Amino acid sequence: MKNLEKFKKYSSNLKVLYVEDNKEFVEYVREILENFFSLVDIAVNGEDGLNKYIDYFNINDNYYDMVITDICMPRINGLELTKKIYKLNSNQPIIVISAHDESKYLLEFISIGIEHFIVKPFNLDEIVNVLYNSLVKINNTNTELINNFVWNPKDIVLLYKNKNIKLTKKEMLFIQILIKNGNSISTIDEILNKLWDDILCETSTETLNPVISRLRKKLPEKLIKSVYGIGYKLYSKDDQ
Repeated sequence: MKNLEKFKKYSSNLKVLYVEDNKEFVEYVREILENFFSLVDIAVNGEDGLNKYIDYFNINDNYYDMVITDICMPRINGLELTKKIYKLNSNQPIIVISAHDESKYLLEFISIGIEHFIVKPFNLDEIVNVLYNSLVKINNTNTELINNFVWNPKDIVLLYKNKNIKLTKKEMLFIQILIKNGNSISTIDEILNKLWDDILCETSTETLNPVISRLRKKLPEKLIKSVYGIGYKLYSKDDQ
């Protein structure tokens, strides 16, 4: 088992959302989680999980530090829940609990960026090890960008020379998309779909342009590069 004292050092101030519809299993895992985390919120299905995730952000102006979700649940399953959460916060650390007969889902989870799985049935050592590995990553995820910019995904903060740049929700989502895509271009369609996840809302480049224009005015140096007719990417050293 990993060093429990070091594990508690990482976890003691973190807030977790645990999504599971099996009442007996919930109580077993909740008891483990509450030994390590400062807050453990429980959701009884995927729809409940999504609502609690959104409500937590609206109340706290921040996301959960970690989401742990089962796969097979009513209303919204774990895969769809994960996709919806990633649309809100593409850097959200998520751990998926999987039964052996749910292996058909795993490749799709991996394809959308899930790295940490707990396979049922599991023992205490296994869950602690998976949690520990995930927490290590959470505590080492600051992304250094060009021109003295740093992105802190845990607190969802863009820093310039260690000073916080105040961003709106859509500006934060836009930066998250560019960072997640790395050196690849984020297309206009991809950005519009993630910033305005509403089929009733008609969007176009005219909808997006004011968001990017206001964001650029907040940035002391170059960070966002336009790729004409295609989309946007972050400036890199090669673009200097």
